[in-house]
Amino acid sequence: MNDSHLLLHRSDARYAYYGQNSDPVWSDQLKCWLAFDPALIQDIQKSQAFRVVDHTGEAERIKQKLGVDLGHIEAALNAMPLGVEGEEHAQRRKRLAKMIAARTDAGMARFQAMAEELCALHLGRVGKAELVQGLFEPLILELAHSVSGIRLQHNADFLSPTQIFDKALGLNRRRLINEQIGSLRQQARDKCPAGEADSAVSLAVLGTDSILGSLALSFVERINAHPGSKLSEIGWGEKLSRTAVPFIERVAIEPARAGRVEIKQGEIVRLYLDRFSMEPLDSRDAFFGSGRHACLGRSLAQQAWRTLAAILARLEYRVSIENLQYREADCMFMFPRLMEVAVNA
Repeated sequence: MNDSHLLLHRSDARYAYYGQNSDPVWSDQLKCWLAFDPALIQDIQKSQAFRVVDHTGEAERIKQKLGVDLGHIEAALNAMPLGVEGEEHAQRRKRLAKMIAARTDAGMARFQAMAEELCALHLGRVGKAELVQGLFEPLILELAHSVSGIRLQHNADFLSPTQIFDKALGLNRRRLINEQIGSLRQQARDKCPAGEADSAVSLAVLGTDSILGSLALSFVERINAHPGSKLSEIGWGEKLSRTAVPFIERVAIEPARAGRVEIKQGEIVRLYLDRFSMEPLDSRDAFFGSGRHACLGRSLAQQAWRTLAAILARLEYRVSIENLQYREADCMFMFPRLMEVAVNA
């Protein structure tokens, strides 16, 4: 496992590995600590000895080192609260929270109407269906449009602006993402109120992949947990049971202790939120983080899940997962690019 930390979150053996390590583990491959213990993960998020990673600074270092223009990526990052601390973090967070609150009701009404239509089409009759492009992607693109005011489009190879956070991303894909975000910023300037353009882009970028992937993977987890059951017989639960964001990172701003390990100033700790998949269903809300940087989209994502679950619970068909594939060239997210299912009476 030491040779494959980069894709640990996609390994079939990851849960056994999580359980074997209560203290952080050093990864020579990633040059950071890996933390799996649930209490430790939450403590580090709340600790003043750790701060979030400066994503804008990372983009600037790439630009200086390679001489590439990543201006659109930097502008989007500069509107996001997850890479800063203190008063700037509070202001950005408040701005986005206000936008989400003002648009959630209308967005969820459209989400429910579309979910009822698409679930009936793909899961309400015997046959085969592909659910990423057929169900989950159109649902989340419409929800993102409702909340952010920006309409994202399907990309043939699932290249996504969210991948700006993937430090292992290649230069060519990073350039393409910069262009993609540039197009979103132009759309936002044309359609959003003055001063809201980059905040709208940040909402669209932050919410789309994470909610889409989490809904899709929770659907798979619930189906596999109830083999042979009708959709109406499955205990869907009130909360998401899987996350598309398997880890987050924090950097020590001073020497700190994590379990029995001493973390040096400047060292990064990768916190595996995916570890909470091993906890009881009612404890998995920890996927959304804790402390001052807890995910702003938690309420919206859980509301979307409850809405979708209520619709699924009215369907009298049995579904089995026949083929699940993840996005290639992705070392950060658990993002399904293909989900083929069989629907039977």
